[in-house]
Amino acid sequence: DWLPVQVDPAKLESGVDNSLPVAAVTISTGYWMDDLVWSPDASQIASGAEWRSEGGVVPFDLWQIDSGEKTAHFDEVAWAETIGWQEDTPFIISRDIGARDAEPRILAVSVDDSLKARLRFSAEQDIHWFDIVDVHGDSVVSLPDFVEDWRVSASFSPDGVYLAVSSASNSVKILDTRTGDVIAELPRIHSNAVAFSPDGLWLAVAQGTVIQIYSVADLLEG
Repeated sequence: DWLPVQVDPAKLESGVDNSLPVAAVTISTGYWMDDLVWSPDASQIASGAEWRSEGGVVPFDLWQIDSGEKTAHFDEVAWAETIGWQEDTPFIISRDIGARDAEPRILAVSVDDSLKARLRFSAEQDIHWFDIVDVHGDSVVSLPDFVEDWRVSASFSPDGVYLAVSSASNSVKILDTRTGDVIAELPRIHSNAVAFSPDGLWLAVAQGTVIQIYSVADLLEG
């Protein structure tokens, strides 16, 4: 088991609001991200850059949580791909959710496939409609004014009770999927990616050029 890295808040990189709860772990990637993927044992995390190279590929890096060290680099990941895991071994897979040109856009799927977080939008009317749907496609929670634009990321907790939602122009919020109530929030954070750890104990947030990892228990208590 890894122990949280001790972080001096005064040394956090620019773009990080030091008035917010201090993350248990801070990993500097050196680039803005729009994808985060935990390893099954929560000992590593993969980060994908939000920009593409001239060849249309997205660089991904693999980071050790306990040390913050980079352990691997992938530079041949296509825009429609992400990182998957076979036990502790990472590999490149097709991105089956979050397609940027899809309508509606599926942002996240719960571990048991019973819930999906969905974003619908109208470019002409500048309307962004966010909802959580069940296996039949019926809306369980509908939040028409919840997000401000299409740059949204979401992640279900392993038990499906919570949904973390980040916006590049708003904040990071944790919802109760049964009611739609916001039960925790990291305000004034502009993030393109969030991810619950497989054990549900941690929430990774791509904030600026750093990965901030927060204790879920601390966020819910705050």
